[in-house]
Amino acid sequence: MLQCLDNPYTYIFYKHYMSHKILDHKNAYTHYLKKDWDYSDIGLEWFPLLLSINGDSADEFDGVRGLGPSFLAKNIKEVIKLVGGSVDEMYRRIQNKVNIFEKDIGTNNKSMSNMVSDSEKIVRNLKLSSYKLINDYITGGFPLDTIQKCRYITEIINNKEKIENGAVILSAFKRAGLTSNISEDTVYNIFK
Repeated sequence: MLQCLDNPYTYIFYKHYMSHKILDHKNAYTHYLKKDWDYSDIGLEWFPLLLSINGDSADEFDGVRGLGPSFLAKNIKEVIKLVGGSVDEMYRRIQNKVNIFEKDIGTNNKSMSNMVSDSEKIVRNLKLSSYKLINDYITGGFPLDTIQKCRYITEIINNKEKIENGAVILSAFKRAGLTSNISEDTVYNIFK
């Protein structure tokens, strides 16, 4: 759950046999990649990409064969360039179903080529490990708008004993911008 640490006020207590330490956004990469390098210029918002390349046995998804923490520690900046240089660009490519890697990677590095050729697996893994992609998938990509709609629906549910027919609920949904093809009976049965 190191992707939680992209907030500077979040900490993880790590306990493994004789090793006990507190992890935060400053030491998460060093802990994960097992290399004591300076990652201060690489924000932790990139962590889901690294996790997607390396895989996560705890969550049962495989990474790209032969690309472990050593590869990532050495090539993290190059990998970031290949996905467009910004997290927003990488996620834009995923949401638009465009290959996340540049078409011409400009390298003879076999490991890099393996990574690029396995881009579908990496995108699938990102969808499993990135809070942003999970949030966008669940909320339809418009978090604030969806949160407001969810609050509106919660308010209706909390007041359902005051509502006698599905037409009223359906009309309220339509006024709130919730378009749907469901019938009045279906809506009424949901809130029965």
